[in-house]
Amino acid sequence: MTCRNCGAYNEGNRSHCQHCHTALPEAVKTAQYTRTVIQTPLRQARPSDIISANPAVFYAAGQGERPGKGTSFVNPSADEATFYAAPGADPGGISGPFSGSATKTASSPKRKTLIFSLIALAALLCAGMGLYLFLPDRATHASFVFAEAEKTFTAQKYSAALLMYQQFIERFPGDYLVPLAQERIRAIHGQVEAEKQQKIERMETLLQNAREAFRKQRYLKPAEDNVLLHTSALLQLDPANSAALELQAAVVQFYQQKAEEAFRRGYYNSAIDHYENVLRIMPNDSQTLEKISQALEMRKRGR
Repeated sequence: MTCRNCGAYNEGNRSHCQHCHTALPEAVKTAQYTRTVIQTPLRQARPSDIISANPAVFYAAGQGERPGKGTSFVNPSADEATFYAAPGADPGGISGPFSGSATKTASSPKRKTLIFSLIALAALLCAGMGLYLFLPDRATHASFVFAEAEKTFTAQKYSAALLMYQQFIERFPGDYLVPLAQERIRAIHGQVEAEKQQKIERMETLLQNAREAFRKQRYLKPAEDNVLLHTSALLQLDPANSAALELQAAVVQFYQQKAEEAFRRGYYNSAIDHYENVLRIMPNDSQTLEKISQALEMRKRGR
């Protein structure tokens, strides 16, 4: 029989416990006990936790030392109590009646992290919308205007860039980029002046070559050095260049005279060739086209 005080097993019908000497009740003395298994509350039993109701059999199997007086077979050790008090503990990986609370405790931080992430994302979206709505218009922002001027300057569109830098200084006189804009303006003036000087030198060279070709009567030939070639290049740089226009007019007059003389003599093919040379300098000239039509008609009659 088992003592209620110390839990020790007593063989036979004893009146007192042979371990703690506690009086055993009559009901206990006369009751027939069998070997029982004491299980630690709130957890499933493990082999090391099962203690035989018969100490002789338990200790004979080499499973432990005999406890002294006052030792209880039921109360768990301090380490075991600490283990099962820990959050999420599940002995042996076996789910029990308290496994749900452990799972809930483990998943709670994840849920909180998800909630905080959603709140942070919403805050970022609100901040971005606020910046979009309340920041000044890009077209009126100093850095944007200066960046557009820089793009124009890099593309070597100096006239447009000069105007943009000047407008930037007028609109944002206190901006920190004003000194750089002033430096760009000075650079543009220097570049424009250099290009202007190069253009003047190029025009002088072309005019000199055209006059030399005219003196040698190289009006249309050879292809690499003639009056029309040099004067056309000069007029591209300066469409109103009077010297180039005078040289071309002189060449036109020369071929018109040659064409009229050939027409009077009845050399219609030669007249047509001279008129076509006039058209090379004066494309689509109505009078020259009319002269060519007359020469063609006369040539047809002469056949």
